[in-house]
Amino acid sequence: MYQNKVIPPLTEYQPAKQYLFYLLSRREYSKIELQRKLDQRSCPSSIQAQLLAELSEDGLQSDHRFAVSIVKYKAAAGYGPNVIKQILKQHQITVDLDDLQAETEVDWTEVIFYCYQKKFADKPIKDYKDKQKRYRFLYSRGFPSDLIQQVF
Repeated sequence: MYQNKVIPPLTEYQPAKQYLFYLLSRREYSKIELQRKLDQRSCPSSIQAQLLAELSEDGLQSDHRFAVSIVKYKAAAGYGPNVIKQILKQHQITVDLDDLQAETEVDWTEVIFYCYQKKFADKPIKDYKDKQKRYRFLYSRGFPSDLIQQVF
């Protein structure tokens, strides 16, 4: 049978640092995500602050790099700028999405056409109800109305 493993708390500096290195070796994390991970492991706030400051200074953790990776990943998955803004807001990252768009070279028109083609292929719009269904789908994926209008 499956037994619940008890994860030991991180009450010392060195094990907490190794844990953060392990996490950051796998993917980019925002500062708030790392802080939550340390909270889950009952790490004292003094050690948390010291570690997070040290990682930022050494360039091992960067909220900007995290934001760039989120924009690239979500745009490639067919999500629009509104969803990406929400994700960044949840991670308490305040950056201008237009600057990130220029840096990541994401073209939202290409993304929305890719998303539309993937979902609806070349099926013609039957009636107004079908058009509204498609509009709602694209809107729920985080695309603004002006981009959606370009698709139709």
